Amino acid sequence: MLVSVRDPAEAETARRSGADVIDVKEPARGPLGAADARVASGIVRAVGRHRPVTAAAGDLGEIPPHALAAFAAETGVSIIKLGVRQPISAALLAEFCVLRDKLPRATSAAPTLYADAIDASSLNLRTLQHLRQATGCGWVVVDTWDKNSGGLLHAWRQEQVARFVRTAREAGLNTALAGGISFDSLEAVLATAPDLIGLRGALCDGGRSGRLSARLIRAAKQAFPAGDSRKNLTRPVESPYSVS
Repeated sequence: MLVSVRDPAEAETARRSGADVIDVKEPARGPLGAADARVASGIVRAVGRHRPVTAAAGDLGEIPPHALAAFAAETGVSIIKLGVRQPISAALLAEFCVLRDKLPRATSAAPTLYADAIDASSLNLRTLQHLRQATGCGWVVVDTWDKNSGGLLHAWRQEQVARFVRTAREAGLNTALAGGISFDSLEAVLATAPDLIGLRGALCDGGRSGRLSARLIRAAKQAFPAGDSRKNLTRPVESPYSVS
């Protein structure tokens, strides 16, 4: 279970309540709102010895590669998540290649595909293999851009999500699923067998912009099978894809 947090206090609450991965996000800045480097650094200092820390970093192209590299170097996060709203193309792969080559070796960039903007049927095995190689990251995330759209299972049917997870695994990618996942939909999302599920809104008093609740985190954790997703978070990826 990945839990998105906005400050060190929330990070500590998430860690103590059962989160396997701590994700840094500023909900007021959008679906993948980037937190300030100072905040992210404080979260890494608070919980980084105990849990992997990832960070939302806006959509691909919003922040220049050199600035993302500086953010990664300053904060020490394991993965930065970058939103993708358009079909996977050679130009998009080239952007990820440029970023991959600028990031510190300890940090990789995980593509975060918006299910309410991308057709699930376009994400075939070859496309996901190219994405894996271009990013140099062993993870792909699916999220939603519009947090009022009804959530992941409104954008993609359950069988589409399950097929995506299977195809990603065949391509050598771990999957993290997020996007308005509620307690009511959690069981159906778990049934698609992802490697991680990302939550925030369902775990807050007052929605995603409210404060994380230790009680709600513990309640959500009870739905997850026994195990620990942290072991694969920074899995290395071989044969980086290059675009000439």
